[in-house]
Amino acid sequence: MRRPAAALVAVLAWLSWGGSAAAHPHVLVDVHALAEFKNGRIVSLFMGWKFDPVYSATLFQDFDKDKNGKLDPAEIREIEAQAFRETKDQGYFTYAKLDGKPVAWKDVSDFTVMGVKDSLLYAFRLHFPEPIDPRKGVLGVVTYEESFYIDMDFPNDKAVTLTGEGSQGCRATIAPDPASAIYGGIVIPKRAVVSCE
Repeated sequence: MRRPAAALVAVLAWLSWGGSAAAHPHVLVDVHALAEFKNGRIVSLFMGWKFDPVYSATLFQDFDKDKNGKLDPAEIREIEAQAFRETKDQGYFTYAKLDGKPVAWKDVSDFTVMGVKDSLLYAFRLHFPEPIDPRKGVLGVVTYEESFYIDMDFPNDKAVTLTGEGSQGCRATIAPDPASAIYGGIVIPKRAVVSCE
């Protein structure tokens, strides 16, 4: 029997096998993003994935190897290796487009796991291959897991914020994105668009 605490790894392996998803998601994730500016251009997104309490408890139980009630650095590195890095092939479930053209992430860094009330949160930084000037092009970001086994969502209008030099006069707006419909067109992910005055 597969260990339940390796659920995300199992989900990703199952997705690559090509099975069809169940009628509803089994993992719920609230997504937050911080668009980081430098010299007036966006250089990275600092992401936060907050898992639902049930999955969080399962993940914690599996990776708290020494059962000391906290995730130590070595345990967090193991989570990164076994239950995060596999999402690379799916763009870390984070799809950016500049003027409608896909942007591939240069790399990912600063991964950690933290507790937020009764949930666990993955935090990590996605780096754009080149700095993006949102005053010259439209940057849109959508987060989803295509089979809808994992439900990823910007939970509110303030889930994407901006920071850094040159972010003044810019804002992020979040709205449903029918062009990114998944699960047979039934599920409409939300798209965050960064625009500047």
